[in-house]
Amino acid sequence: MPSKVFISCGQASAKERTTAAKLSKWLKDQGFFPYVAIQAQSIQDVNSAIISELKASDYYIFIDFPRELLQGDADKVHRGSLFTHQEMAIAYILGFERVLFLKHKNVKLEGLLRYTASNAIIFSTPKEAIEKAEEAINERGWKPNYTRHLMAANLRWSEGMINYGSHATGELLIGRFLSIDIQNHRSDHAAFNTIARLGSIKDANGNPISVHDRSNLKANGQPGYAHTIWPESHGAFDLLLAKAEQGGAICLNSSLDLLPKPSIITLPGLYTLQYEVLSESFPILTFSIQLDVTGDAQTTQAQLIDV
Repeated sequence: MPSKVFISCGQASAKERTTAAKLSKWLKDQGFFPYVAIQAQSIQDVNSAIISELKASDYYIFIDFPRELLQGDADKVHRGSLFTHQEMAIAYILGFERVLFLKHKNVKLEGLLRYTASNAIIFSTPKEAIEKAEEAINERGWKPNYTRHLMAANLRWSEGMINYGSHATGELLIGRFLSIDIQNHRSDHAAFNTIARLGSIKDANGNPISVHDRSNLKANGQPGYAHTIWPESHGAFDLLLAKAEQGGAICLNSSLDLLPKPSIITLPGLYTLQYEVLSESFPILTFSIQLDVTGDAQTTQAQLIDV
């Protein structure tokens, strides 16, 4: 999924709405996934829409248009949009690293904005705001494949057949293991208690197959089933095992304590497996792999198809 850009922009006039819409279209053309915040009417709107969308976003753009004239101010300046300032406060708490602040020349720097956006880009017209935003995004090297959240990458098979004693049951598992890295791109926050599980299986026709094992998956290099993923680092999980015997049947290296370990796929075919990753202070990560089960562990293949 492309990087999500949260656009916090005034919506009080047609010009302001058009500014947000044009910038959103330009970002979409560059490969980003823009979200334009619409003014909330209640605290429920703030909780269900604004906060959840901010949490799921990778970049944050703040565009401050002028509101009423501040009485008694000798410089004849205006206050900014209270709604966008509210969103900026939430974004500040969420620790965005890649942000862009734009401020109309007549808006006074006050409140939180005075400290977080003291070097804001100044604009005079809506057209200039769009042009300067596009220029700044290009100069700062924003990329549509960046994420401030967890990301699945580096899908790989073990080299040859491996003999492994299950931590859950002591059973000897023999076959090829499929693993993946869960990357933490934050520079200021560790992903504590990161766990992963298989969420669903579908056959080549999209029909769901019952998942008999939804236990936590084995964390590579750890004695258990959870990682603490340090900032700008990664932790790996075993996604599945193609058995050396039983016609290359597929099972999970999981915390399930049944003995013997049950197979989740026994017949050759093309399958889609969706996985879920849960970690403290991060949105749930879901990704899918396409698994081509051939009936032989040596030739069964997999590819990452949705992250």
